[in-house]
Amino acid sequence: MITRIKQYLRGVRAEFGKINWPSQAEVFSLTILVLVMIIVLTLYTGALDALFTRLLQFFIRG
Repeated sequence: MITRIKQYLRGVRAEFGKINWPSQAEVFSLTILVLVMIIVLTLYTGALDALFTRLLQFFIRG
């Protein structure tokens, strides 16, 4: 059992060494991209919400 755990941990360590970590510039640019997309999608969702709210009020009031 202990031997299998040691083998597993060695395998994990070997696989961890194969990871291609992004550079600091890549992390920064992708973070900015994510923040911009969040803002854009928030504005889009808010605009759709406002549109549907007004349409619903129009139909309810007749």
